[in-house]
Amino acid sequence: MSVERGRRSGRGASRIGAALLAVVGIAGVASAQDGSIQVEQSAAIGAHSVDVDLRNLPKVPDWKPGDPIVEIPLRRRPPASGLEFTPAAPALDPLLKVQAGSRGPSSQAFSAPSANFAGQGYTGVNPPDPTGAAGPNHYIQMINGSGGAIFRVYDKTGATVAGPTNLDSLGTGSCASGLGDPVALWDRLANRFLLTEFASLGNHLCVYVSKTADPVSGGWWAYDFSLGQFPDYPKYAVWPTAFFVGTNESTPALYALDRTKMLSGLAATSIRLTAPGLSGFGFQMVTPANFDGAVAPPANSPAWFLRHRDDEVHNAGSNNASQDYIDLFAFTPNFTTPASSTLVGPTSVAMAEIDSDLCGLTSFSCIPQPGTTVKLDPLREVVMQPAQYRNDVGGHETIVGSLATDVTGSDQAGVRWFELRRNGAGAWSLFQQGSYSPNSTNRWMSSIAMDRDGDIALAYSVSSSAVNPGLSYTGRTSAAGVGTMPEAETSIVAGVGKDSSNRYGDYHHMSIDPADDCTFWFTGMRANSNTWATQVAAFKFDTCGAAPTCTDGDGDGWGNPGSSACSAGSATDCNDANGAVNPGATEVPGNGVDDDCNPATPDSSCTDLDGDGYGSPASATCAHPQLDCNDGNAAVNPGATEVPGNGLDDDCNAATSDCKDLDGDGYGSPGSAACSNGSATDCNDSSASVNPGATEIPGNGVDDDCNSATPGGCSQP
Repeated sequence: MSVERGRRSGRGASRIGAALLAVVGIAGVASAQDGSIQVEQSAAIGAHSVDVDLRNLPKVPDWKPGDPIVEIPLRRRPPASGLEFTPAAPALDPLLKVQAGSRGPSSQAFSAPSANFAGQGYTGVNPPDPTGAAGPNHYIQMINGSGGAIFRVYDKTGATVAGPTNLDSLGTGSCASGLGDPVALWDRLANRFLLTEFASLGNHLCVYVSKTADPVSGGWWAYDFSLGQFPDYPKYAVWPTAFFVGTNESTPALYALDRTKMLSGLAATSIRLTAPGLSGFGFQMVTPANFDGAVAPPANSPAWFLRHRDDEVHNAGSNNASQDYIDLFAFTPNFTTPASSTLVGPTSVAMAEIDSDLCGLTSFSCIPQPGTTVKLDPLREVVMQPAQYRNDVGGHETIVGSLATDVTGSDQAGVRWFELRRNGAGAWSLFQQGSYSPNSTNRWMSSIAMDRDGDIALAYSVSSSAVNPGLSYTGRTSAAGVGTMPEAETSIVAGVGKDSSNRYGDYHHMSIDPADDCTFWFTGMRANSNTWATQVAAFKFDTCGAAPTCTDGDGDGWGNPGSSACSAGSATDCNDANGAVNPGATEVPGNGVDDDCNPATPDSSCTDLDGDGYGSPASATCAHPQLDCNDGNAAVNPGATEVPGNGLDDDCNAATSDCKDLDGDGYGSPGSAACSNGSATDCNDSSASVNPGATEIPGNGVDDDCNSATPGGCSQP
């Protein structure tokens, strides 16, 4: 939540006036909840060409004791009114038992980082907002400095190639005076770096796109997007159709920057849409899913934005005590006809209960550390960066993300992580989720990513009253039990002492090395004797990218896990002990087996709940093809014999009389519409002369017409 910081003045930079915003109302396009959408498109922004060797730019001097310390002020708006939130009674996270029951770590070399070195040091600014991205030959780390974002370029061994340099050394106009909140990304589709921050004056996003894969001497395109509101906490994502941005504004804002134009240094515009805010939180940002991997998203796919929704906090009066939600928004920009841009959502995907009440809903002070009363920011409001998208693992689309949750109900932070999947044009669904909190130490400020083989790494901060704030990670292979992180927790770096500021982290950053699509690169902050330091680490599963092998236990040509080395294909055999069950088998209806390893294929098109051989709905795959009118009673079906007078359509045939008429007078006992003379009840079903249609005979002592109000029954004197 790094923000205005008092809007520091720039270093000799002139201010550029705000770009004119074109506001266009779009009819018939549903926004998230209110039925309307407003599109704002900026004027076209020309690129500034930066052709300089980064090694020749001025270096930022190290901070020294006595230099200024800048505490970034908080930026939040009052939570939406009308919400009465009462903290729930302490309760354990429902997923902790699943994690506790996971098998032990694999034999991977995952717990031995291939690189682990000190990143950029303390700059006198709290928090540092560490971010980083790996390219084919370089790793770029960025942090906050007193003059805005500072970047340093490393080689893959951790040796400095260029920097530390102020990012605004590449900027002009308003972007010649940077403010920070940096994000570094690698564009896998174009083989370029993307570096960003916002400006110290006005409402500007400063965006830099490398001209080649070489960030040092290949040159950069620099863009200054002028906006209508201050774009706090901007988080970026690469997508084929645009560079997408989520920001914390008066309402959550979603931006699309014309990536196609920017890659060529052409004049580019931005498009802004908004999502509905949530009650309870005074700080909100909807996180864009960043593309990763070797296979692009499907053609014309919208970009995806995510947030979590704790319904006890955000939906008072309609909460569900057993589940909460991931909200998805689909953003499709149209830079030619902005009014045709669409934002669809939120589409809600249920997940297990989370607890966003970490020392309240708006406190920036919660996580304890040793030797001080200063507590650290839990940052419970957002899905942490990155929300990572892939389209090349197992033949489906995947999004992984993570967030902070109270795992005990008593303000202990743990990490909730999740994996969403989508097949074809279907809906997103929750494939797996887990909560990582193996002991009483707080774990938060997380970042997550998936490699080419579907293995997942999760890195995060650790701290407690007995553990100095440091960094650790865990992970899972694609073959691990669903919802578990069974790899042993590995310390990246231990904290030294405490941090004197509660403005901690704001975010960390996990990315994937494009050179092998296997190595995870992570950067984050730790405590360093009343200040902070940053660290960079790299680690991978040793089987990732190795020549595939086929584990085929039943010899049917399909493996578990699936592998391209298997003779029948790379899909996973869901039962590797039964050769008749595999992704190539034909589904056998009604046998209770998922023969083709596809849950979407009905095991049986006959739904016969009472086992009488008749289905509801009717199906030729049932033993009898007729419709069962009562599939909860095996005695009722089209083959049964009608039992008169029992009130049931035993033979599922309305034409068959259900009238119990023992005396044959056309009236039943009890009455029934199936009787020939109507539904009135025969008061004496053993005498055909007594029924509701008979004439009352006075004085005979009999209620002939079954009507006590009719005079009769008295004899003559």
